[in-house]
Amino acid sequence: MSGALPLSKSYADQSPVENCEQTSHAAAHPETRSPELLQNATLDSGKLHASTFAASRCESSRVASTDTPANRRPARALTPYWVSISIAFTVLLSVIAADRVGERSRLAEKYSIEASAAVTKLVADFDHQLDQLAEDARLLADLLWQSEKDANYPAAVRAKVLRDGVHALTSAVDYCRGVAFSSDGKTFQTALDPDEDSGLAPWLEQRGRDAYHGERNGQRLLGPYQNTGNRPLFVLAENLPTGVVVAAIDVRRFFEYLQHRRPTDARAVIVDGDLTLWVGCGSVATCRGIPRADWDRDAEIQGFLADRSESAKTRQIPGAIRRAVGLASGMPIAVHWHALDTGAAPFSLGLFTSLSELQTHRQAGWWRLIATLAAMVLSAGILVAFLWRQRQQERLLRERLRHAEELNRLEHQLVRAEKLATVGVLAAGLAHELGTPLAIIRGRAEILEEKTKWPEIKTILDQSDRIASTLRQVLDFSREQPVAVQPTDLLQAFRAVISLLDFKLRAKSIDCTSEPSDGSFWVAADPDQLEQVLVNLVLNACDACDKGGRITLRASVEAASPGFVRIDVIDNGCGIPTAKLDAVFDPFFTTKPKGEGTGLGLPVAAGIVRNHQGQIGISSDRKGTTVTLMWPQQGQQS
Repeated sequence: MSGALPLSKSYADQSPVENCEQTSHAAAHPETRSPELLQNATLDSGKLHASTFAASRCESSRVASTDTPANRRPARALTPYWVSISIAFTVLLSVIAADRVGERSRLAEKYSIEASAAVTKLVADFDHQLDQLAEDARLLADLLWQSEKDANYPAAVRAKVLRDGVHALTSAVDYCRGVAFSSDGKTFQTALDPDEDSGLAPWLEQRGRDAYHGERNGQRLLGPYQNTGNRPLFVLAENLPTGVVVAAIDVRRFFEYLQHRRPTDARAVIVDGDLTLWVGCGSVATCRGIPRADWDRDAEIQGFLADRSESAKTRQIPGAIRRAVGLASGMPIAVHWHALDTGAAPFSLGLFTSLSELQTHRQAGWWRLIATLAAMVLSAGILVAFLWRQRQQERLLRERLRHAEELNRLEHQLVRAEKLATVGVLAAGLAHELGTPLAIIRGRAEILEEKTKWPEIKTILDQSDRIASTLRQVLDFSREQPVAVQPTDLLQAFRAVISLLDFKLRAKSIDCTSEPSDGSFWVAADPDQLEQVLVNLVLNACDACDKGGRITLRASVEAASPGFVRIDVIDNGCGIPTAKLDAVFDPFFTTKPKGEGTGLGLPVAAGIVRNHQGQIGISSDRKGTTVTLMWPQQGQQS
């Protein structure tokens, strides 16, 4: 028992209701039941029947006390339910109204977040594709420049390596039309897609020369440019410490790839570095650019493109843009813009998201609100009546269940006490009956010992003494013992017990110590009976310990238990199984092997503690057992 034991009045001092509560608690929690209740039951069956009657009377009074008119709900108890329902309806309507007011902004925010996530993903795809293309071009350049330093690679082999590498690149990335490399900005090695016009090569090399003499700060997306075939192309240029790498990107194919990455119910437009508005890029055939010079003349488009901030909003989309991107006239649209970092002139990507689903959701919300209110009004009366009736039945069933559980616990405890009373009476009578024949046997054995001097007679005398000791324990357990209380030094009692049992402790090499080693703790006790309790507990601990074990007698005073001294007898033995802890204070119960214990040591000790108005408890695990006594201090004994 690790914590302090609760200090309470003795069983005899409590009122009948308190007795009933203590009895019910003991039955529900066997580990905390008081051993003196069981020992009282063994003294007199008349007392047991008196306890039974008292407990039954207590339970009856308790049941009667709970079934008073004050506890019976009158018919007017329905009024609080009406008030509660009215308040609940008012609160619910207020919440619904407030929710409807804020629903528009919440749904718009939801769609704004979704559009923001979609456009952010498109931007990430844009950056990823450019970075991947630049990385592939760098790898080809490094491979080419490294091969130039190796004499084993002739020019024809290097040209074939470059051609094959670019063919593989343009096959995997269809918007890449060719790549050019130069280490000095003058001489270029160029490879194009097999389907590409050879006239692109000189144009791409010129773009490479411009890039070589331009800014040398990483990769840049330049353009768009119009090549000889009047086809718009971007140039992805990257200045490296070893030279320059440029790649030609088909604008329409690149934007078509990005369009395929957008959500299916959205449309995307792009404003490039030259402020050309690219629309209809779901396919190469429909993708077209509106130069700034054209849309500057259209005030509607000019106003629409003037604010490309990164915030989603519902805006009026120009008819020309609606038709170009395939949006129905009058459809509400949320527009979200995001800037694209190209390393040169900035791009802007706009995502158009339809809000028709949002409108449908709002209309459905109003219909749901009307249906909900109708159902609430219709069910209000039924709900109030049902709740009131359920409340009445719940209260009645709870009371009945509690009474049944209380009576069942009392019944089980009283049946157990009845059995223990019978065992106690039989054991006391049996002890008296065996006492006389045993005395005669011992007397005759003593006579034989004097006459014959046989050593076997000594065995008869020892076993007779053992039987006599057991019979004395039975008699001590079955009757009240007078207590001669006087101030007793607890630590001196510890030392006396250790000295008395020194022979048994040394036989098993057990280390038995007391704590504290000096000072004094004065308790109100009969010295002999206190010593008997300690001897019983130390002997039990000694039997539980293996050779070389340890036993500690500890005394302490706790602020939580004023007026009591706490005594702990601690061992590191085999412990007691949890299933058997509930029965250790029962008479004749023992955990020792057959023939090695009587099962009366702890019950007798518990009776002595009770006679001194103390308490006893036990706790155990695989690491050992602790028996805890709460013994009245000197001056606290009543």
